[in-house]
Amino acid sequence: MKVHCGDPNCFLADLSSANSVYVKKFKRKKKRVGKKALPDDLEIQWNKRLTKTAGLCKNDAINIPYSGCYSVIQLSDKVCDSADRVRDTLIHEVCHAAAWLINKVPNGHGLIWKYYAMKATALHPELPKITQYHNYQIHYKYIYQCSGCKRT
Repeated sequence: MKVHCGDPNCFLADLSSANSVYVKKFKRKKKRVGKKALPDDLEIQWNKRLTKTAGLCKNDAINIPYSGCYSVIQLSDKVCDSADRVRDTLIHEVCHAAAWLINKVPNGHGLIWKYYAMKATALHPELPKITQYHNYQIHYKYIYQCSGCKRT
């Protein structure tokens, strides 16, 4: 993963390592989301193609013994460029993973997702409210503008 600020000790670089303090804390906290624990191997990836959304949770059903489904959380390296954004996006996407892995409900921001969002907020009242959409100002490397109408 590319370090955003150029500092080799940047926390964003550390998030890519399974031995990271941040990843270990995340694994401990995610067990509290539901009565059934989320799997320890819930995969978190950086996705360079996500340019407008902060993250997504890919859910699928396959032949895995005892569960039959899995989730992969992907974070945008362009939008999640601060600790707060990573934290807030990660907890939002964990709510999607819980809805799918625990309740087998894949439907976006429905009642089950809202249940896990409320539960996470109750467990961590110090965090901002978990919302359906982010309102992050995205810092683009380039901004394209039409030479005719000047729209970007």
